[in-house]
Amino acid sequence: MNQIIITSVLALSVGGAAGFLVGQSQRESGQVSAPSGAHSHRVIQRSGVSGAREVYSRGNETRRNSFRSSSEVFRQGTQTSRVEDLITFYSQLDSYELEAEVDALASMGMPDRMLASYLLFAKWAEVDPVSAMAKTDSLGRMGIFSKSTVLRSWAAVDPEEAARYYQGNQSDFSTLEAMAGGRRGGGMSPVSSIAAEWSKENPDEALAWALGQEGNNANRALGGLFGELVKTDPEKAKALSSSLDAEHQISAQQAIARTLGSENYELAEEWISSLPVEQQGAAKLTALRSLAAREPGEAALKLDEITDANEKQDLIATIANGYARGDGAGGVEFLVQTGDVEALSRSINEPMRSWVATEPQQAREYVVSMAEGEVRDETVRSYIAADRTNSNYKEQLDLVTTIQDDSDRGDSFNTVMGRFLNSDRDAARQYLLEDANIPEDQIEAVINDVQRSSRRGRGRFRRN
Repeated sequence: MNQIIITSVLALSVGGAAGFLVGQSQRESGQVSAPSGAHSHRVIQRSGVSGAREVYSRGNETRRNSFRSSSEVFRQGTQTSRVEDLITFYSQLDSYELEAEVDALASMGMPDRMLASYLLFAKWAEVDPVSAMAKTDSLGRMGIFSKSTVLRSWAAVDPEEAARYYQGNQSDFSTLEAMAGGRRGGGMSPVSSIAAEWSKENPDEALAWALGQEGNNANRALGGLFGELVKTDPEKAKALSSSLDAEHQISAQQAIARTLGSENYELAEEWISSLPVEQQGAAKLTALRSLAAREPGEAALKLDEITDANEKQDLIATIANGYARGDGAGGVEFLVQTGDVEALSRSINEPMRSWVATEPQQAREYVVSMAEGEVRDETVRSYIAADRTNSNYKEQLDLVTTIQDDSDRGDSFNTVMGRFLNSDRDAARQYLLEDANIPEDQIEAVINDVQRSSRRGRGRFRRN
C-alpha cells in the first residue's frame, strides 16, 4: 500500500475540498478508455484485477478482507487500515456496484463520507469514468469535488480521453476553474490536473494540448505540466520551457521554481542562475516561497536576497506561516528580529497562535520581557488575542496597560474585558470600578462599548 496515498486521504478526511487533494492514481496495464461524447454505462474492462481477497498482517493479527459494504469498513480497524480496506473493497466492484455504493455515502458522517467519496470516485474513474462523471451531476455540491477526483483519476489512466471529455463538457467544470484560482497554475484546476498526468506519459503531447487552451487555462495547464515534469525529468522541463514564448515561459518557469524550491532548493538556485538576468528575480521569489513552506529557517537566511520591499514582506509572511506549522516560537522570534513592524503586524498571528496553543507560559514570558516599542506593542496584541484560555484576566489586563500604542491597547483591552465579562460579569464590573478607577456611573457605558467592539470584531485577530 502506498503510504503517501494513505496519508493524503487521511488528511482529506479531516477537512478540505475532496476533489482538490487528489493523490496519484495507480496506472495498470490493460486499461481501456471510456468512449467520448454522451454519458455511457459501458464498463471499462481491466485486466489484472482479481476478486481474491487480500490478506493483511497487522502486528500479530492476520485477517481476511471480507467486507460486504463500505459501512462495514468504518465499523472496525484504525483510520489507516480503513483506507487500505476501502481501496481493496472498491477494487473488487464493477461499475454498477460502485454506483450503488454512492448511495451509501449519504448515511455516513462528514469525515467518513469525504474519505469514502474520494476513494470511491477515484476507483470508479479507473473503471468507468464516463459513468462516474455522470453520477457527479446528481450529487449537488459534493458532486463538484467528486468531479475533480474523477477527472484527475481518469487522466492518470488515459489523459487524452480525459482531455477530450473536458473539451466537450467544459462548462461543467466552470465552478472548479473558479475555485482553483491562480492564473499561472498555482491551484489544481481541471486543465492543470490533465496536463500534469499527461506529462508523465508524453510531455510533448501534453505541451501541445496545454498551448491549445484558451486564455488563462493555457497558463494553468502549463503550470500543472511543468510542475509535474520537473520532478521526473528536470532537463526536459527546462528545455521545453525555453522553447516557449514570453507569456507562456513565465508560467512554465513559475511552476518549475515552485516545485524545485520545495524539493531541491540547490537545484533551483542552479537553474535560476542559468536564466536571463531579468527572469531570475521572479523565479527566485517563487522558489523561496516554496522553500519557506517546507524549511522556513532556511528561507529566512535568504531573505536579504529579495530587495523589493513588497516582495520581501510577502516572503516574510510565507516564512512566518511556514514556522506556524511546527515552530510557532521560531516564527514569532523571526518576525521580531526582522524589526519590520508592518510585516510583523500582517504575519504574526498564525505563529503566535501556534506557540500559545503549545507553550502559553513561554509565549507570555517572551512578550513580557520584550523592550518597549512598536514591535512589542504588536507582539503583545497578538499574544493577547491568541491566549483565549488564560482566565487570569487581571494579569492579562495588567499586560495590556504596558502597550504604548493607543489603538493596540484599546483593541487588547476590549478583547480581555469581553472575555472577563462573559466569564464573570460581577468580577469584571468590580475590576472596572476598583482597579481601573472608572466612576460607577460610567461602568455600564464602558461595558456596552466593549460589547459593541466585540460584535464589530475589534480586538480579535487581524488578517495576515
